[in-house]
Amino acid sequence: MSKSLKNCSICHAAKHKTGKCFQRNLYDRLVGNLRQFIEDHVGLDNQDQDWVIRSVCEVPKCEKNALKYIVTTMLLIYSYYSPHNNKLYTIDARSETPTKPIGKHTKIQLENLYVRIMKKFINTFVEIRLDEKKYMKKEEEEAEQDQCPICLESIKGQKTCTTTCGHSFCSPCFFTAMQSQIDQRGTSLCPLCRRTCIETRPRY
Repeated sequence: MSKSLKNCSICHAAKHKTGKCFQRNLYDRLVGNLRQFIEDHVGLDNQDQDWVIRSVCEVPKCEKNALKYIVTTMLLIYSYYSPHNNKLYTIDARSETPTKPIGKHTKIQLENLYVRIMKKFINTFVEIRLDEKKYMKKEEEEAEQDQCPICLESIKGQKTCTTTCGHSFCSPCFFTAMQSQIDQRGTSLCPLCRRTCIETRPRY
């Protein structure tokens, strides 16, 4: 991980330089999508809809296991809406126990509810994870470009030598490597990719 990345003090997840925690970003988008999805597409009555949104929004904003919590809640809702029960129950999100009966739903409606919501969660989760991986990869690549691959020290503001193959080194490491090669074989190879190289003039 790049040194420029820091961890969230609450959930210890990596976050952007802007301070936006990846876990919080995931949670915020999941909740926002869920609210809109239920309001637009899922055939729940007002009481059921309010409970689902309220139970999800009770999760702390920086809950480390936000996705797991939300999916577990959906599984519990589905299980208590099971056609094996004579009555359909709401559940307390904190105690995970049934409380009072609520409106009836058919088996097909419940299965559609479960499948739709789970599909939305999965799509959102995959999208955010891809964004996170792209960001982390970019940070790592930038960090690698800013350090000498031999001594791993930062080369910002220092004299550097760049080979024809495009690899940059701090001057002391490069000249040491070149001198060693000339003494042994009389040839100059890039210390990183082992291609024949020619030193360019130092740059700052």
